[in-house]
Amino acid sequence: MEGLNEVLFRIVENDQDGKHLIAIRDIPAGKVIFSESPLAQGPSPDHPNDDDICIICLSELEHPKVCSNCFWPVCSSECGRSSRHKMECATLAACARESEEDLLPLRHLLVMRCLQMKHRDQYSWEKLLDMEDHHGVQTLIRNIEDELSDMDRMELKYFIRESCGMGIKSELDIVADIVQSSSIQVECELQEPFPAVYLTGGLLAQACVPNTVLRFDRDQKYLLSAFSGRKIAKGEKLTFCPLKNLIRTGTRERRRKLNKRLINCFCDRCTDPTECQSHSSAFICQKCPPSNHGGQRPGVILPRNPMADESEWACQICNYTMTSDTADKLLHRLRDSLEATKCEDSEVKFKDFLRTNRDILHPNHYLMVACKESLFNLKTSDARALDISIADKLEAVDLGLDLLKLVDILEPGLSEMRGKLLLTLGTTLQEMLSQEIMNRMESPDQAELDERHIYSAFHDALFCFEEAKKIQRLNKTAKGREVYSTIKSSIHVLKDMKRDFEKSYNSGTN
Repeated sequence: MEGLNEVLFRIVENDQDGKHLIAIRDIPAGKVIFSESPLAQGPSPDHPNDDDICIICLSELEHPKVCSNCFWPVCSSECGRSSRHKMECATLAACARESEEDLLPLRHLLVMRCLQMKHRDQYSWEKLLDMEDHHGVQTLIRNIEDELSDMDRMELKYFIRESCGMGIKSELDIVADIVQSSSIQVECELQEPFPAVYLTGGLLAQACVPNTVLRFDRDQKYLLSAFSGRKIAKGEKLTFCPLKNLIRTGTRERRRKLNKRLINCFCDRCTDPTECQSHSSAFICQKCPPSNHGGQRPGVILPRNPMADESEWACQICNYTMTSDTADKLLHRLRDSLEATKCEDSEVKFKDFLRTNRDILHPNHYLMVACKESLFNLKTSDARALDISIADKLEAVDLGLDLLKLVDILEPGLSEMRGKLLLTLGTTLQEMLSQEIMNRMESPDQAELDERHIYSAFHDALFCFEEAKKIQRLNKTAKGREVYSTIKSSIHVLKDMKRDFEKSYNSGTN
């Protein structure tokens, strides 16, 4: 670990949570908890082409190049001569492809590099093995049939043992499980995400409403910095979720994705039918009579046991029930209808889905949220932002504020998702205010917003920018510093706009 002046956590182990990290004192939001370099990294399993990425620095190659010894792709002689490649070069030379049509198994390099630690760095090797089953009761136990049907794992074993001629069977299984369950996706600017193993970061406990935020520094060899995403109390577990965009997932879909990482999640969100009161998977009950307030039906249908795929679903008001199979079929039909809808105007497509299904899906259901987010992104895109009317901007702001309420539940604090949403909201509000003020200057009778709405928009925009600035401060990259500077400038411009408007308004009223 690097760059620590104050120890904020310790590693503990118990039967319930396995090996994990806990805070040993209260940690304020935005504090660096620890920083560390990766033990090993490898190309993304999803990379479409093995000829255009260097296996050492993982940068994309404009023209295919290979190491003169092993014939695996490298970007330069510097990478080809690096100490990291020197140890694996002879091994990789033994499993070069036989023809141009053969694809190199780049996705298995991370496991191979971890196994080589046994002969390269005994201390790191022992620390790596200590990560076995560190998720405790959340470790997914697979049966023999599941293991035998896992073709990717079978290919990995063949590559390591037959092609590379290395790896004791038991050690291979342990390391492969650790990489699958505890590797972290590294995301840097101008580079495709890739998996890496961090000996401390890999011990963060799984939770679908995490309390840490991870940042990576490409210039410092992918140094990971773990920040507190919100205030963390003494004795609290440090948590992280490898899944992205947590507002667009329901418990079933999220748990199935985590199962692929050998994690059987039992976090507070997954065990709660309401998903922390977000109702991200809830249906609207069709049996409940409409209420007297707006004619909406009051009951929501939730799984009785969200941890069991076969669980019955029940209305929380009238106790109407549906089977798990019925819930699945309804969800699949709605998802298929959204994906199958052909429409030249995407805005019309998403609005139609929201209108058609507002009596079937809870407003926060992840399919409804996906449409709201897509609409928000459409209306605030750079290509459209300057051309849409104030009414359209108001609609975009309403969508953004609706999303923000959900983000504050599921991705709260200093999360990247919240930061992007706040910045876009603040920018949209500022553009709307600028457009309104210009319209008033040109024609005072053409005002579209009253003074109360204008002052409210100033307040909301300033709040969004100030909150986005706190989050962007965690991004130490050149791009991050540029965005941070832009936010500060936007705040100054907004305050000047507010002062000018107040002078104009006060002089006009007098």
